[in-house]
Amino acid sequence: MPTTSVKEAPYAKTVKDDIELLGNILGKVIECQTGEAGLAIVEKIRQSAIHIQTGQDSSFKDLYHYIQSLDAKQSIIVARAFGHFLNLVNIVENVHRIDIETPTNSLNEIIANASHAGVKSAEIEDIIQQLSITLVLTAHPTEVKRRTNVQKYNQISELIKWRKEAKTTYDKVDIDRKLHVIISNLWLTDEIRRKRPTPIEEAKWGCAVVEEAFWHSVPQYFRRINCALLDSGLTPLTLNQTPLKFGSWMGGDRDGNPYVTANITEQVVMLYRWRAMTLILNDVTELIQELSINACNHEISTLTSNEHEPYRVLLRQLRDRLIYTIDWYQQRIIKKRFRLESACIQSVEEVLDPLYLIYNSLIQNNATAIAQDTLEDLIRKIHTFGLHLVKLDIRQESSRHSEVIARIYQYLELGDYWQLNESQKITWLIKELQSKRPLFDDDCPFNDDEQELIDTFQTIAKLPRDQFGSYVISMASQPSDVLSVLLLQKSCHIKGYLPVVPLFETLNDLKGSAETLSQLFQLNWYKEHTKGNQEVMIGYSDSAKDAGKLAASWQLYKAQQQMLEVGKAHDIKLCFFHGRGGSVGRGGGPIQSALLSLPPHTVNGWIKVTEQGEVIHKKFGSKENALENFILYTNSVLAATLTPPIEAHDNWQTLMDQMSDQSASDYRHVVHDEAFMAYFTQATPASALGKLCIGSRPAKRKPSARLESLRAIPYIFAWTQTRLILPSWLGMESALQSALATDKSLIKEMLKNWPFFKNLIDLLDMTLLKTSPEIAQFYDDGLSLNLQNYGQDLRLRLNSMIKVNSLLNTLTDDGHAASKYSAIHYRTPYIDPLNLLQASTLHKLAKGNLSTEEETIYEDVLMLSISGIAAGMKNTG
Repeated sequence: MPTTSVKEAPYAKTVKDDIELLGNILGKVIECQTGEAGLAIVEKIRQSAIHIQTGQDSSFKDLYHYIQSLDAKQSIIVARAFGHFLNLVNIVENVHRIDIETPTNSLNEIIANASHAGVKSAEIEDIIQQLSITLVLTAHPTEVKRRTNVQKYNQISELIKWRKEAKTTYDKVDIDRKLHVIISNLWLTDEIRRKRPTPIEEAKWGCAVVEEAFWHSVPQYFRRINCALLDSGLTPLTLNQTPLKFGSWMGGDRDGNPYVTANITEQVVMLYRWRAMTLILNDVTELIQELSINACNHEISTLTSNEHEPYRVLLRQLRDRLIYTIDWYQQRIIKKRFRLESACIQSVEEVLDPLYLIYNSLIQNNATAIAQDTLEDLIRKIHTFGLHLVKLDIRQESSRHSEVIARIYQYLELGDYWQLNESQKITWLIKELQSKRPLFDDDCPFNDDEQELIDTFQTIAKLPRDQFGSYVISMASQPSDVLSVLLLQKSCHIKGYLPVVPLFETLNDLKGSAETLSQLFQLNWYKEHTKGNQEVMIGYSDSAKDAGKLAASWQLYKAQQQMLEVGKAHDIKLCFFHGRGGSVGRGGGPIQSALLSLPPHTVNGWIKVTEQGEVIHKKFGSKENALENFILYTNSVLAATLTPPIEAHDNWQTLMDQMSDQSASDYRHVVHDEAFMAYFTQATPASALGKLCIGSRPAKRKPSARLESLRAIPYIFAWTQTRLILPSWLGMESALQSALATDKSLIKEMLKNWPFFKNLIDLLDMTLLKTSPEIAQFYDDGLSLNLQNYGQDLRLRLNSMIKVNSLLNTLTDDGHAASKYSAIHYRTPYIDPLNLLQASTLHKLAKGNLSTEEETIYEDVLMLSISGIAAGMKNTG
């Protein structure tokens, strides 16, 4: 599949050479597997798309009609060819570090900037010593690639790297042979998941990320950070300091997912601990091989009875206990009862203690270099990952807790809980939290859903406390939502309550978030319970689906400001947990600019962020990428903490309030139109997304045709596929147009001086580069006249947005626009045909008149087009 003839490619020659190499091999594989006729169809489509892009053809109509004329078997060849090529381009870009976000400033420069800004060295050191960055892996269904294919992509990536180092012609020929084998294997492998993953399988995938990337990158992360600190004249991090922390929702997030049960959570906990022990065992075994040393201190000599090679004696004892514990987990990984035998390792100290003994002895015997090598790396790993591997957060929707509390209230013959006002609920909940008597007995008549929630709390109570992070309440809106979860933890005998984290998601909940916290902090019992710290989660997805990107972004900004002030008033430090997705419509985008554009003082050295789906593979799919992203997060958090952005001027905030109101009104006017859901269902591949089997949870919270019941991921995923990408800009076009008409100079001032607004517009610009009104119109083929007119109105709005964005670009001095355009420009001849194929396939499936075999193949074509477009756009939901 040749790749020449595309102008304006932003790549260096080495990058283009690698893409051409893989493209040519793919072409040979296509010809081998489908014959000359199959390759000819692919090439005809590719050349036509290039001619349209370069202006040699003026319209997509002829290409669309040609694609429409293909039969089912020809269509599937096209879908696979273009999808595979786009994935190969992504591999090459990753190898050459293209589209990999890197820090603007080094850690040394950030420290120097802080010093120049007047921050004292002692304050800088204090912030660094208390730094806390938690990355939480979630099972949100946005990764469309099968894991078996991801493994093959990783193999191709390694071969491309080796090829650059090849010394002889034979070496290159042999690597090319291996590439041909792997790409052939890819072609002959079914790219479509035929079975939805279970929560256990999702957790295993999360384990693989930690095992293959995080575990190996963390020691290098500490070495890089400490080197920078020493260069800046600051104290390095001690062995037990862990600024980087890892969490997971895989096996803990039951919000809208009936498949995540108490039993599943228990199995996942055993899986995480089994894998953590295995990783430690591998490193201990390596240490046994290394430490063939006799010189030791008196303590170790006594402990080992003056044995020869005493370090090996201690490490073998630890190894044997690790093996015994691992065997115990393996034997019980699918059983329900969790009670460790006394011979098993129970606590992380049982692993660390012998390692510290050896570490100190080596230093005392002038073997510091040895102590600070593999042994120090393992000690840092254990402090970071413990015996838990990742901290498991639990998430459930607020109404589920209220239903259980209402049942208990009724069981106690106190009346109808739902008739209480919020003040009465708070009074009763606080009274019960302070009471010593049990809240309910075993005969409380819970229904199945209520009993499952009680089972979850009881399961948490019997599992190791160090395994769990926070308890997140989605759709939180009232203080009673938080107190209910605390009362259920008390009633189910959880020792050391999980921190309860309200998740504010909708626009109204965000607006009321500061008042909710204020009411909580005014409760003496609760304030004492927090011990001066409160974690708060803010949701980017549902707020944008509720009110549009601009209104949601502004309310998220204001809510953080307001909650921060409430925290300060009550002397409680807030940690904001950012529920970011991969796409712009769900809070995605470059993390550095995102953190540096948050309200001043809201980062404060302490942050928690979700990482989801395809973003996990992009950021952490290799040890090198993982390390770079760890550094990126650290530098960004420190920069936002030490030199926070300026406070928003009053006139900026006034204009943002006006634009937010207008954009939310216009957004809701469109999405609440009676034609909206019909158009969304028929003119996008929304109904097919559930068949992708990319996650364990259903696409809807509740079985309803209403927008409110639809999850944000499939909502944005579907619009991204059609190149309208509606949720990332709808409503902004009219608001920005009005603002530019009334006060262009103020907009220019905000772009120049306010990181929040600059980031908002940069993300808009990045999104619009991927849109195409011309392509989107083909999805209207076969729709009713009313829906076609509705689609035309949406495209007119998009064209208006593009014009407004062009005007905004003239107000900035951003020199990156051309290169961003070129990068997208290079991909479009390979994405556009997939869009046209998808639109044609949707029409054929809707029209019917297909044989059973044809319908089955076309459904596969649709799935493959979705995967291919996602690869080309580097975005799903």
